[in-house]
Amino acid sequence: MKTDFDYQAVPQGFIHCFKDDCSRSDTCLRRLAARHCTADKPLITILSPAAVPADSSQCSYFLPIQKTRVAWGVRNLFDDVPLSLAADMRHQIVSYFGKTHYYRIYRK
Repeated sequence: MKTDFDYQAVPQGFIHCFKDDCSRSDTCLRRLAARHCTADKPLITILSPAAVPADSSQCSYFLPIQKTRVAWGVRNLFDDVPLSLAADMRHQIVSYFGKTHYYRIYRK
């Protein structure tokens, strides 16, 4: 499987798997992250090989490698919402995400 993997996109605390003899390691996101591990992050979270069951098809930590299409920016989020509701909705979103994060999303 060809992937354009950017290790910088791996979130802090993401569990890496270093189990080489797993039958699903070619399609596991945790194993892919472990293969591309760099010295930029000297501390990572790893999965104990003892925690992986002998039958790897039953592994509860398995994450399939799949691309997800996402959209950034919310400039037109309130276009179809009545003005009387939009102000309250915006306030709730800002209180959930915080002003800084909300405006980062808003501006893409």
